[in-house]
Amino acid sequence: MGPINQSERVVAYFVRHGSTILNSENKFRGWMDVPLDTNGKEQAQKVAEFFQKIALGDAFTSSLERAVQTAQITLEPKGLYATPSDELRPINVGELEGKLKSEHRKLVNYFQKHPNEKFPGGESLNGFRSRVRRPILGGIKNGVESPLPSIIFAHSSIIHEVGNLVHQDHNKVLVKPGGIVAVSFDGKAFRASAIFKPKRNGEDYVA
Repeated sequence: MGPINQSERVVAYFVRHGSTILNSENKFRGWMDVPLDTNGKEQAQKVAEFFQKIALGDAFTSSLERAVQTAQITLEPKGLYATPSDELRPINVGELEGKLKSEHRKLVNYFQKHPNEKFPGGESLNGFRSRVRRPILGGIKNGVESPLPSIIFAHSSIIHEVGNLVHQDHNKVLVKPGGIVAVSFDGKAFRASAIFKPKRNGEDYVA
């Protein structure tokens, strides 16, 4: 997950939204429409600073508030607008929304090992992957066909799937809230890289 090579061109950026109170409490978010907390707004501002001098093309965002807010904070200074999409929502964990992750690890592991089975009140892992494949690949395709890279504001499960689609490794490019993943293309192959990552203490970033 090193820097982008000079022979490569970034065709799409994937931004994980800033943190919410449920992130800080280590609870499942799913489709709960929670806003950014104070720290999340600060993270979004750092994302905006990162993109300040980078020209961007088409912009898309999950329709959930935390992603929309991150997109607005990032793009409004550039006079850009992100088109919201329900397809870019995270995996729907149904009845687990708002519950502590630490108390349901075995259940999550079960559904990961049985990707065709749905979370109670939610969707299956394979159903999620089928849903998000089009907007992820569509954003990348737009960036290939345009001189400017696309930008997509979404969730940790979307970042998982970017790694899965590009490298067949869903853990390849994980980032914390406010992190950025770049997908580059050298004319033959695609590569995804985590290029902007919050440090563990949450106070600064490393590029």
